[in-house]
Amino acid sequence: MKKYKQVKVNLEIAIHSKLQEFCETQNITMAQYFRSKINTQIEDIREPKQKRIHKKTDPRLLFHLNKIGNNLNQIAKHANEGKSIDLQIVAELANIERNLKNLL
Repeated sequence: MKKYKQVKVNLEIAIHSKLQEFCETQNITMAQYFRSKINTQIEDIREPKQKRIHKKTDPRLLFHLNKIGNNLNQIAKHANEGKSIDLQIVAELANIERNLKNLL
């Protein structure tokens, strides 16, 4: 596993702007440009990390999923206390599991 060390460079604003424009026209990052200038092989260049895209979730869906989780916790507590669980409850739990898998 290769280890990397970060190098920071200060540039005048005008030079930075020119460099940024050049890199955009070449479709490379500034880091790739600097690596190429210090004889680093292009194959060794790491791809920049992609930003994660966070999707908004419907608050009503989260509310109902939370209610399902609370109900499942109550059933688990009931079962762990050694109390019997009705066969109808087990069948309904299996139905809930199927429905949740279909959502995913």
